[in-house]
Amino acid sequence: MDIEFLLARYVLNKLDWYELPSIALNALEQNIECESWIILAGLTDKDPTNTRQLYFENGILELGYRMPNKTEAQLLMLKHNLQCLISYPEKAVHYAEKIDQDYYLPYFYTPKKSASESRYVGDEIGLEKFFMWYRELQDHADGGPIFYYRRLPRDQQKSQFIFELVMESKELINSERFNIKLKK
Repeated sequence: MDIEFLLARYVLNKLDWYELPSIALNALEQNIECESWIILAGLTDKDPTNTRQLYFENGILELGYRMPNKTEAQLLMLKHNLQCLISYPEKAVHYAEKIDQDYYLPYFYTPKKSASESRYVGDEIGLEKFFMWYRELQDHADGGPIFYYRRLPRDQQKSQFIFELVMESKELINSERFNIKLKK
């Protein structure tokens, strides 16, 4: 169980209140124990939502974690998706699209008033190289102009773009920006 990912989902309201008892039960089965989660695991739909939330949040504190702020939660979700992209390179386009649509655009993208304010997509949070390789993959799929690896056959171009996207993702998750400590 990735508690930091769980906390990020909770802070961003991507975790439903009715899931909390089953999450606590799952944690207990994995020997992640605290008094509040033992109680939470026994709660049902008949128990008030705020009671479940209280036991969940108290359990987090008992386990020695702190709640991330909203920006940290967004970065943790981004990091999780980057890790998924690394683990499943065959789904690189899916995870890159998810990062773009679900995290970058709604949380970090800010429209520029002039071209001089920002030169590259994603530079607000250091994702400019990531988006460069993602754009190359999109252009490859759409038959658009490709700027890198033009001398390679088309099937090798796609493999190379995915390789570059994975390598950039590895660099990003090891960068200081994604080094968020929630364990006290």
